Amino acid sequence: MDIFLKIIGGLTVAVILLVGSFLLLVWWKFRSIAKGLTNSFPTPATIDLTLETDPKWLRKEGVPASLAALEACGYNRGPAYTVDGMPGISLISLHHPATGVFGCHYDHPAVGNWTDLCAYCADGPEISVTSAPNGGQLDTRPGTDKIFLPGAAIPELHARLTERLAGRPVRLITLENFKAEFCASYARDMTWRNGKDGTSEEEFLRIAADHGKTLTDEQLKAAFKETKLKELERWNGEILADFEKSTTLSVAEWKKYENCMVIFRDSLHPAAYLEYLTSIVTLKEGETERYQQALDGGLSLTGLLARIAADTGHEFIKLGEVAQPRKTEIYGVKIPEDEIPGE
Repeated sequence: MDIFLKIIGGLTVAVILLVGSFLLLVWWKFRSIAKGLTNSFPTPATIDLTLETDPKWLRKEGVPASLAALEACGYNRGPAYTVDGMPGISLISLHHPATGVFGCHYDHPAVGNWTDLCAYCADGPEISVTSAPNGGQLDTRPGTDKIFLPGAAIPELHARLTERLAGRPVRLITLENFKAEFCASYARDMTWRNGKDGTSEEEFLRIAADHGKTLTDEQLKAAFKETKLKELERWNGEILADFEKSTTLSVAEWKKYENCMVIFRDSLHPAAYLEYLTSIVTLKEGETERYQQALDGGLSLTGLLARIAADTGHEFIKLGEVAQPRKTEIYGVKIPEDEIPGE
């Protein structure tokens, strides 16, 4: 696991929800992997906010001064919330009545505090600024204009956003509908990122380069595969849960395959998908390496399933498909009878 420690080094973790919907969540994944906490920070397709009745973090050093600066710039404070499914993230909602700008001030144990300010222009674009320590290395969703000013003072954030708006009409977001808008913003970003198969290699390499340490190609390759594997495992849980709700399979058919289903798209990361498959399909010693060599040589994932079926006797039976987070096929894996426990 030392590779992941080398990659994250001393970097701070930045999870930008309102502005970038987890734009540096990949760093948290590396941190978690390095500590063996593979599920410590999930990235669900949707989130919800829970009212925080006694937000003690608002009394932490530096927070009262930040809130006072926001009030001096004309922002009203709304309720404080925790983010369901993302342990440690707290925020307080903000609204600027004079301009329609809204935002939040965040707290996270590993990051500290930062501020996001955002405006939804009536003519389309979502314009936002953030003081979060990191975030600009990853791609942003079309239709958004995200300005990263790490560590910037609140008056600078407000002035920068006001300048960028330049008198453009802004869609009204109030403290009353903040929660719904926040969750919808996250869902839009997640839908877009899932639609492009998650973190790209180009994004990953920009993050690694920004880290400032020289890493070998093998280190980068292994870390990127682990990143894609964690994304794949998340998609697996979400997609199969959605499939269970929408499937027309009979109860008997569902029971037959419920513990041996796999998701499939030919565009998934090949090495990560091969490792993912091994949780269902038992491969003999040396087979994984042989299949990886074939993938490196250009074998498609469709070809991989066909080859595994021919070599092992496993059958991949299409059970259906789902549309979200992206059109994905679902296969049931029929295991040879002589490999079924108890047979």
